[in-house]
Amino acid sequence: MAPIHAMFCALLFPLLYLAGTAHSFDNGRFDNVAVYWGQNSYGAGHSNDPSNFQKRLSFYCNDNAIDVFPIAFVNVFFGLGGLPSLNLANTCNPTDNSTFPGTALPNCQSLASDIATCQSKGKIVTLSLGGATGSVGFQSDAQATSFAQTIWDLFLGGSSSTRPFGSAVLDGLARLPVSILITYQVLMIRVDLDIEGGTSAYYATFVNKIRSLSAQSSKKFYVTAAPQCVYPDAALSGVLNSASFDAIYEKDVAYAIKDSTIILVAYRITDKHLDNWARTISPNKNVKVYLGVPASSSAAGGGYVASNTLSSIAVEMRRSFPSFGGVMMWDASQAYANNRYDLAIKNALVSAGGTGFVYPSCSAPAFASGTNYAGGSLVSYGGYIWQAKWFASSQPKHDPSGEWSAVSACSSGSAPTTTTRSTTSTTTTPSTSQPPATTTQSTTQPPPTTTPTNGHCTGIPAWSSSVAYQGGAQVIFNSHVWTARWWTQADTPGGAAGVWTDGARGVCHTLYSGSTALTFLPSYTSSYWGQDSAGHQQNLGFYCNDDTIDAIPLAFLYVFFGKGGQPVIDFSNICGTGGGTFPGTSLADCSFMASDIKKCQAKGKIITLSLGGATADVGFSSEGQAASFAKTIWNMFLGGSGSMRPFGDAILDGVDLDIENGSAAHYATFVNALRSLMDGSKKRFYVTAAPQCPFPDAKVGAALNGAPFDAVYVQFYNNFCQTSSPSATNFDTIITYSNDVTQPSRDHWAKTQSANRNVRVYLGAPASAEAAGTGFVSSRTLIDVARDAQKKYSSFGGVMLWDADQAYTNNKYHVTVKNAISNGNSHGPADPPNNPQPIPTFNPATLTFPHPHQSPTPTQSSDATPSSSTSTAPRDPRMGGRVRRPMPTTTTTSASDDNNDDNEVADSTPVPRAASRFFRD
Repeated sequence: MAPIHAMFCALLFPLLYLAGTAHSFDNGRFDNVAVYWGQNSYGAGHSNDPSNFQKRLSFYCNDNAIDVFPIAFVNVFFGLGGLPSLNLANTCNPTDNSTFPGTALPNCQSLASDIATCQSKGKIVTLSLGGATGSVGFQSDAQATSFAQTIWDLFLGGSSSTRPFGSAVLDGLARLPVSILITYQVLMIRVDLDIEGGTSAYYATFVNKIRSLSAQSSKKFYVTAAPQCVYPDAALSGVLNSASFDAIYEKDVAYAIKDSTIILVAYRITDKHLDNWARTISPNKNVKVYLGVPASSSAAGGGYVASNTLSSIAVEMRRSFPSFGGVMMWDASQAYANNRYDLAIKNALVSAGGTGFVYPSCSAPAFASGTNYAGGSLVSYGGYIWQAKWFASSQPKHDPSGEWSAVSACSSGSAPTTTTRSTTSTTTTPSTSQPPATTTQSTTQPPPTTTPTNGHCTGIPAWSSSVAYQGGAQVIFNSHVWTARWWTQADTPGGAAGVWTDGARGVCHTLYSGSTALTFLPSYTSSYWGQDSAGHQQNLGFYCNDDTIDAIPLAFLYVFFGKGGQPVIDFSNICGTGGGTFPGTSLADCSFMASDIKKCQAKGKIITLSLGGATADVGFSSEGQAASFAKTIWNMFLGGSGSMRPFGDAILDGVDLDIENGSAAHYATFVNALRSLMDGSKKRFYVTAAPQCPFPDAKVGAALNGAPFDAVYVQFYNNFCQTSSPSATNFDTIITYSNDVTQPSRDHWAKTQSANRNVRVYLGAPASAEAAGTGFVSSRTLIDVARDAQKKYSSFGGVMLWDADQAYTNNKYHVTVKNAISNGNSHGPADPPNNPQPIPTFNPATLTFPHPHQSPTPTQSSDATPSSSTSTAPRDPRMGGRVRRPMPTTTTTSASDDNNDDNEVADSTPVPRAASRFFRD
């Protein structure tokens, strides 16, 4: 029978009953191991290895490493005859076994002796409700109450003529008292109380009824559950806060990367929230949090780590958080086939001590408001030691996407330099008491929290629709500080929901004090390379012999998660998938380009990798996925290391975000995670973006305010605000990247909103009339605009051109522009007084375009390709833009390419996309 558990997607309600034995289960320990049984998950994926198929339950109960067995699953709540159904794969199921008359409930009474054997050995045997394909949920409190009685009678302390396990009395539900399963699965967190198959309502009623029934019994029962890692869980927070659970199974080591540091950070982020919840909010202050993991690489789509890595993480968590209970695994068959993975973890936990918890001293310096902390810095605050994930200045708080992650719970006052443990700490078992909050000030009294001056709102994150905020959380939106009145997600500050309160600070901005400020003078030129847009593209090294080009973004990495979960790059006629790929991926091996890259860098050129493009398949589904992808980019192209480096040993100088489609969420997290990696390197790296001129950009607008960028290459073409539009060519509109595209507002964004006040703003332009749908101007016109910007704006960085191939074809358009702006004011003006004017609220959805008009006939330029004589009617500002020219392909596709539909040629004419680029044959 095929397993019904599609990896870590269970509703998980193991009802647990503890038999009175000499070796009774102790839920207060720190070294318990829970392993699921019932789905034969190893056998489902390894049909040619029957020796490792799932064995009977009693076989695993001879294992002293396993303490809890959730039986998976009751996958239907209300089936035939109104009774639930049970499916235990190759052991017992409705297809292969007899069922009770008039129902689809299998008779699994042969398991009664197995359950009794396990309980006699002090094991907890529970029942997990749900599963990936489960049909579960309640329509009313009455139905939830009735179902609780049914479960009690069928599996627990009640009685019925249809008891699937006969006289055996289980120890509880894998979902009740509550074993919360949190899973970081391939960078996506899922609920193991699989509420995918039904509504999340009325579970508190169900749990409380089970509790009421078990309270009348002399036997001990347990309840566990599995909320999502984003705290509080949107579906289960009401249940967890209003019903008593005994444990939560936190499935959270699935970052799909085998990096113990990243995994540890991920666990700290979630476990800190759960540890805080366990000790301050949960009705049961003795609730235990388990770390949930796949027991082998084949047990999950991602997230498996070696036993030594998991052992290190589990032991550190055991020593850091008093609510830690142990490790949960999926599942028994996988653990046994993987060299007794369960035993290796159990031994590590036992060696760390199963009882007693000594709070580490709050030895890190106390958090000081108004201080800028570098990534990796440690502070003490609120009974925890925190570590900055990247540049941080905000107050540590319960925000998974925030700047801090908890390293450990701690007690006693914090000290500026001491690292000794508190002498007053005592060894105790977990209780309802909490460690005292950090109240002792450091020797140097930190400044009191005050309203920032000069409009600074240092460290407050930009609002994100994908983040769940608790009451009291602060965000920046439209340059104002907003405070959440209660829990909220996706409610826009200032919107009709009334969730957010506007602060009294007025217009404000955050500061970035990192060391990666771009050193470009305001006469630099950046020219994209890689797409052969004019049909004459040369190797990269050819353009690096040109002293008029200072930076070259390589275009594009256009798929984030392709074949084998790896990205895909394409440089048209130079390097693409047709020239050889890394095994099991569509990632081109362009290692022959390493010499060109190094040659360019030796000449002082900055070579970056541009992510995106017109036909890109990009975006992130979670903060964790964005952070993991940053690690991937670091290892493949920047200062990291790995087996797949498309440019060999060449190290690029940074990345560029040319995001045209997909979700706009989580790019700030990606950049900040990348920054934290860059900041630990001796080499200087850069991060740039290529937004549209309508402000804010639909795809990277939030990221530009939530993470530090070194430069923005603003595309002033294929938009109503393009350089060729007379009503919009004044630099107050174009180069300042202002808040209102039709009114002057100086360089507001760069000086008042950007996380990096040294950010450079580039005037982006097409290098020929063929390079874009509209917006090309003569070199003379572009020079005039650029020189005007040099004189007025200290944030001006230079000119960006699309692209090198077009510029060379158009009589070396870039050379004329570069020489002219280099002979101008190459140093720029001094920064103006920091006295920003209020910036009006802007909503891209309600953008009003200027009235259509005819442009006057432009002056004929000396360039080979003249500008267009008339303008087109205003259109969607996100339409049109660059040209992406893929490598030549045939019209047929081989069988081996059936699953690789990356970038086939569309047709022979430019076809506008719902982005800003054209796909051109």
